[in-house]
Amino acid sequence: MNSKIKIKMGQTEIEYEGSETFLKESLIALISNVTDLYKTTDLSAPRVDADPTISSVAPTVTSPIKPSEKVKLSVRTIAAKLGGSMGKDVVLAAAAYLTIYEDKEVFKRGELLEHMKKATGFYKESFSGNLTRILDSLMSAGEIYEHSEGNYSLSNDKRCYLEEKLRD
Repeated sequence: MNSKIKIKMGQTEIEYEGSETFLKESLIALISNVTDLYKTTDLSAPRVDADPTISSVAPTVTSPIKPSEKVKLSVRTIAAKLGGSMGKDVVLAAAAYLTIYEDKEVFKRGELLEHMKKATGFYKESFSGNLTRILDSLMSAGEIYEHSEGNYSLSNDKRCYLEEKLRD
């Protein structure tokens, strides 16, 4: 079922029409992103361009690169780019892979562990036994959120950081 939402803050306006699942799972993150954008830029005041006939210009918001436009990296490569020596690096590598390349806003603990194991050379069996502790640490740091028992997502800040890091 398709849903539609429109968010307007000052001169910033975002309109979405599509999957109801996206709205259920990602609406809070979307609102947070818009609010952060609004706070970090002075979008409340009209912008005057060099052309006197244009009294204000709506800001351009760049969206993340779509998965089809990205060079897909393996979980192992992502772990290497993150340093890979600690359990949290491997967890974040798997979470980044699921979020950025498989376009999953929310992923299950089992999926995370399955993808962690694909980081050969970095994954250690002890990471599985310590996964709860690692996830708790990442949640305390605000890098990962738990939506419901066993369902996680990257925080927006961490996702943006990882997307930028993986472009290098």
